[in-house]
Amino acid sequence: MRYMILCKLKRDSDESRKTLRLKHLEYIQANYEKIAFGGPTLDEDGIPEMMILVVAVSDPTEARHFIDAEPYYASGRVFDSIEIRRWAQVMPELHTNALASEIEKEKAKTTQA
Repeated sequence: MRYMILCKLKRDSDESRKTLRLKHLEYIQANYEKIAFGGPTLDEDGIPEMMILVVAVSDPTEARHFIDAEPYYASGRVFDSIEIRRWAQVMPELHTNALASEIEKEKAKTTQA
């Protein structure tokens, strides 16, 4: 199962983020196999606003444990809030012809109605 973790940065957290960046990167590297993808959203000036991670874990509790141990979050100085949401990947396709299969299912529904 995949979960998206949305982490909104606190205002004026730049110094804390910079101080903890090495620990954050080491944590990401140590947990690389769990992470489908991730990165920051940026404002118009290129300043990070939010960190988004999609993790492949068994359940939302494991996603919560993952983010609880992440240095930015664990410090209490970088993130204003976090949200954990179940996430389904559509693109890029995880399985060959997955999108075409979904289109056929929808077409079948409309012909039955």
